[in-house]
Amino acid sequence: MLNGASKKVNESLKKYSPMQIILAAYGALLVPLLYAKFRRLTPRELLNLKRRIYQSMFRIPFLGPYLRKEADKKLEPVFQKLELKIHNNRKIEYECIPEEGVHEEVIMQKIVEDCKSLLQGDKMSGANYYEVTYNLPKFVGKIAEQSCYTNHMHTAAWDAIKQRENEVIEMVAQAYNGKDIRGNITPGGSYSVFEAMGAYSKLAEELNIKEQPNVIAPSSIHPCFEKACEKFKLNLIKVPVYVTGRADIQAMEKAIDKNTICFAISASNFPTGSLDDVSAFGDIAQRRGIGLHVDGCIGGVTPFAEAAGVKIPVCDFRVAGITSYSVDAHKFFMCPKGTSIIMFRLWAFKRQGFVALNSSVGSYVTVNMAGSRSGELVLTVWGILLRIGKKGFVQITKDLFSLTNTIIEGIKKIEGLQIWGSPDLTTFAFAFDDSHAHLNIHLVSGLMSEKEGWYFINIGRLDGMPQRPFVHFTLTAHHLQDSKFADRFLSDLKKHTKTVIENPNMKLTGDAATYASLGEIPSAVAEPIQEEIGVFYNFSNSSLRKIPLVADEKGNVPLLVEEFRRLTMSPYKS
Repeated sequence: MLNGASKKVNESLKKYSPMQIILAAYGALLVPLLYAKFRRLTPRELLNLKRRIYQSMFRIPFLGPYLRKEADKKLEPVFQKLELKIHNNRKIEYECIPEEGVHEEVIMQKIVEDCKSLLQGDKMSGANYYEVTYNLPKFVGKIAEQSCYTNHMHTAAWDAIKQRENEVIEMVAQAYNGKDIRGNITPGGSYSVFEAMGAYSKLAEELNIKEQPNVIAPSSIHPCFEKACEKFKLNLIKVPVYVTGRADIQAMEKAIDKNTICFAISASNFPTGSLDDVSAFGDIAQRRGIGLHVDGCIGGVTPFAEAAGVKIPVCDFRVAGITSYSVDAHKFFMCPKGTSIIMFRLWAFKRQGFVALNSSVGSYVTVNMAGSRSGELVLTVWGILLRIGKKGFVQITKDLFSLTNTIIEGIKKIEGLQIWGSPDLTTFAFAFDDSHAHLNIHLVSGLMSEKEGWYFINIGRLDGMPQRPFVHFTLTAHHLQDSKFADRFLSDLKKHTKTVIENPNMKLTGDAATYASLGEIPSAVAEPIQEEIGVFYNFSNSSLRKIPLVADEKGNVPLLVEEFRRLTMSPYKS
C-alpha cells in the first residue's frame, strides 16, 4: 500500500521541475514564519524556529527523501572538489605518535615541502603581504628562537613582554591618531572582532537591554561578524549598501532601535575595497548613544596614506564616535599569520578583560578571551614595526597606491569590463559591464586561474548593488617586486575576457562552478547542508580520507556523501 502511494506521488510530481518542488516546500515555511512575526518573536527565537522547520522538512515522508536527493546532486560535486582541493588526495602519513623520535632533518625536510604554496609567485589576491627585501622570514625566525616558549600571561615572569605589547598598542594607536587608546594583540582579525563584539555584549547587559541586543552593519561586512554575533547572542542586522559598495548611512540609521548596541562598518570593506563614511557614522553613533566599531583589517595602508601623498576620507580615531577599531598586523604591517590588533576607547576597554579573584586556583586575570599567549606574537609585531619604520611603510603605501591606480585604469580600458563599486585603497573588484551583463565574470577568473595560475576571490552578489557576480583582488607589498606586474595582470585579464565574450555559451568549471552550484541551493535546504560542509572542510579522520574517489560506469562518484554522513553521524541523515 505504501509503495503504491509512493509511486502515485512520484507520478504526480513528474510534471514539476526539481527546483519548483523545492521552492514549494520552501514556501510552506511562510505560514509559521508569518505567524511568528505576528507574535513578535525575538530574532533568536525566529532563527531557532526556522532551524526546527528545516530539520523537520527532511523527515516528511516522500518529500524528505526527494529533497535530500536533489540536495545531494549539488552536494556531491562540492564534496569531491573539497576533497581534491583541501586534501589533494594525500595519504595519511602518521596515524599515531611514532615509537622512536624522528630525526630533525627528516622533519624539517617535510615541513619545507608542506610550506610550499600550490600557488607560486605573485598571482594570488592578498595572502602574501610581506616585502621581500627586508628578509622578514629570517628576522621572524630569530625572534621565535628566543620567544616561542614565553607566556606573558604570567607577567611576574615576563613583564617586559607585556610592556612590549603596550608599546605596540601605543605605536599603532598613534598611527591612527588615537589618544588614551587601550587594546591588545590577538591571533587574527576574527579574534579581534570577537573581542569587540564580546565587549559590546557585556555593555548590553550593563545597560539592561531586555531583548536581544543588535549590531547594525552593511551587507558588505566581513562574515566573521556573523560568527562573532552568533557566539555572543547578538542579532546582526545587515543593511543593503549603496550602489557604490559603501554603507548606506540613512538606511542604517533608520534601522536603529531600542536594542541597538553598536554600528559595525569597514575601512575598507572586503568585497569592493570601498571605504564606509566613518565620519558620518561617528556623528550618528554619538548622537544616538551607540558604539561604533570600525573593521580596518584590510585597511592597514590608511595611517600612511596622507604622508604618501594620497588623499582619503578621515577614517581613524580623529572621528570621536569610534569606540573600537580592529587592524590586522598580519596584512599590511607584514607580520606573520595570525597577528591582529584590537583597540578600544578606555570606557569600552574596561569591558574586554576577565577577572576572577576568588576562583579555585586563586586569582585569574586575562586581558582578553585568551589565556596563555606566546610572547612570540607580541615581539614579532613589535620587532617588525621597528624594523620597517614609518618611512618604510609610507614608501610601500605610495608604491601600492600607484600600482592600484595603474591596474584600475587598465581595467577600465578593457572592452566589456567595469570596476565594481568604488575602491578607495588597494583592494578592487571588477565585473562585466551592462552591455555584457549576460556573461559571468567568474568564467574569466576561472580561465585566468586554470591557464595562467592566478587566484581571485569570486563573489556572487552584494545586496544593494546590481545583482551581478564580480571578482575581488587585493594588492600587497608582495606584488611590488616585479615592475612588470601590472602589465602581466592586465594582459592576461584582457586575453581571457575576450575569450569569454567571443564564446558566450562557455560553461563554468573549477572553483567557480563549485560555488555557483552551492549558490543554486535554496535556503530551505542550505541550512543542514552548510553544517555538513563545515564539518567536512575541517575533517581529518583517516577513515574518511581513505575513501576511494572511484567513479562508476556512468562517471558518478556516489560514495562520498553517504559515507561521510555515516562516519560523522550527521543529523541530516534520515
